Amino acid sequence: VTSFVASKSRVAPLKKMTLPRLELMGALIGARLGHSLLKALDLERNQLHMWTDSMITLHWIHSSAQRWKAFVANRVTEIQELTNPELWSHCTGKTNPADLPTRGQHVQSLIDSQLWWSGPKSLPAADEREQVDENYVSSEVNCELKTKHQVVVQLTHAEQVEPLFDIEKYSRLRTVLRVTAWVKRFVTNTRSSQKLKGELTADEIRAAERYWVKQTQESSFSSEILQLQLKQNVKRDSKIKDLKPFLDEEGMICVGGRLQNSDLSFREQHPWVLPSSHKYSELLVHSCHERVMHSGVRDTLIQVREQYWISRGRQFVKRIVSGCFICRKLKVKAAQQITAPLPQDRVTESAAFEVTGVDFAGPLYVKTKSQPTKAYIVLFTCAVTRAVHLELVSDQTTENFLLALKRFIARRGLCRIIYSDNAKTFKRADKDLKEMWQVIKGSELTKFFTEKGITWKFIAERAAWWGGFWERLVRSVKTCLKKVLGRASLNFEELTTVLTEVEAVLNSRPLSYVYNDVLEPQPLTPSHFLVGNRLTSLPPKNLSSQPHTPINKEELGRRWKYRQRLLNSFWKRWRTDYLMDLRSAHTSETTTPTTVKVGDVVLIGEDNTPRQTWKMGRVTEVFPGRDGLIRSCKVCSSTGTILRRPVQLLYPLEVC
Repeated sequence: VTSFVASKSRVAPLKKMTLPRLELMGALIGARLGHSLLKALDLERNQLHMWTDSMITLHWIHSSAQRWKAFVANRVTEIQELTNPELWSHCTGKTNPADLPTRGQHVQSLIDSQLWWSGPKSLPAADEREQVDENYVSSEVNCELKTKHQVVVQLTHAEQVEPLFDIEKYSRLRTVLRVTAWVKRFVTNTRSSQKLKGELTADEIRAAERYWVKQTQESSFSSEILQLQLKQNVKRDSKIKDLKPFLDEEGMICVGGRLQNSDLSFREQHPWVLPSSHKYSELLVHSCHERVMHSGVRDTLIQVREQYWISRGRQFVKRIVSGCFICRKLKVKAAQQITAPLPQDRVTESAAFEVTGVDFAGPLYVKTKSQPTKAYIVLFTCAVTRAVHLELVSDQTTENFLLALKRFIARRGLCRIIYSDNAKTFKRADKDLKEMWQVIKGSELTKFFTEKGITWKFIAERAAWWGGFWERLVRSVKTCLKKVLGRASLNFEELTTVLTEVEAVLNSRPLSYVYNDVLEPQPLTPSHFLVGNRLTSLPPKNLSSQPHTPINKEELGRRWKYRQRLLNSFWKRWRTDYLMDLRSAHTSETTTPTTVKVGDVVLIGEDNTPRQTWKMGRVTEVFPGRDGLIRSCKVCSSTGTILRRPVQLLYPLEVC
């Protein structure tokens, strides 16, 4: 007979463990060793017999692993998977060969040991294993039993009392309390012989207030009220657990706090608890906000906490105050939009004054024989070359403006497009010009220039920055007149002469960068496009001493070509020196443009008037720009007037 002897050991863990657990770990090592032998010898699982000298371990292996704690359960489960639990038997410690190495043996003693090499004598002849007494359960076995938890679910039903009326239909707390007080008085009068008459008393209003506080708490904190009534602690997941709540004499939840020894009133020491999701809390905050005269969040919150404690109160009060219509009217900011691209008329080459902007400036005082009279400046400026033409008129009537326009056209040529603001004089002139062009177009003599006509374009009302290219020159004209005239008084002819000189100076202003190097070209000016050089420059060199060149057709053609090349060089410098600078001349700081759409309720801004007097309006039409962005809207005011305003003068109220 051939015998195979195999053994396997493991060092005990450093963590202190009980002896039964160590015996169980030894049984697990044996089970793993036996399972490896089954694979090596190609045997069945039922052919493997296992013995242990621990009755506790044998009891664990023969029972269900779910009964024990995690440590024992995990190892018993693995043993039952590797071996058959029914084939585990018990042996005494003296007949267990595995105990020999644990007791300390000499090598010679181990070689001579019959127990180590052949096992106990009774095992080969034993026909049945020793039966385990199931009733034998020691204290070590009981300590490894899994703790049983019993879950008790208590179902409670709190009877909900329907409120007197739907509070969602009201927007003021004062109205809610008065309606409640009148209803309660009616009920009292129907049940009592003594009838209450007259106005509502303060006690009736306070009773109505307590009714709604209790109704609000029962709808939001019903479980907390029931627990407090049963003298139990509030659940851990309750929103008001940290407030140490308790029930007052009327059965309403109050804040516990630590101010019991202060000289404050009982309600200030223990305010009523309210949720932040109820309509009554919203009406209460609105009422307190009006009571402190629409002050900020801090003042409103202090007023609320005199008698109430609202969960997440600061955030709730902040949301209510930010939605206050009166506060929004006084704090709302104007709509914003990014800077629009320059129109094509301003960045395309064209003859001087072909695209013109016109505006009035003044008044100026003209000296006369009787008393000084007012006069006004009509400013014409070219949108492309930035040239200026000034006319002095006695008033702002349409007739005088048309005369000034005729003088301007006679000197500078016919305009194709005229830009202006929405002054009544310009609107009337536009109507007269349309009638005049209808007459001119019927004449054969003026057919060659009447086919073009004049296109008059108006900017949005009150949007002075839309006409910035003429408003800036109005400022330059006024600056020159202030510094030159001072407090001097001139007659009409003298003032006309001064304006003509100012015009020459402005037309000689540089449009491009002025270099310090003498070798660099002279700066480009508007007068270069009008006469070819600066109007205020020195006269050309005297050529009377040089031989006179006869003027003929060829010489005139050569000079005309020279003038054209000179003009082309001016336009080239205009594109490189002036136009390229306009690309970054104005930067927009608006990062988030305001979206204005039809139907929005807005506040219409006015200059030099307090915000309280501004009118409200509703956007009825929007006007997208060339880039698709909305920069002006048509607004219907509260009086029914239709206005067109830029978005910078509209203050969205975001009223739903």
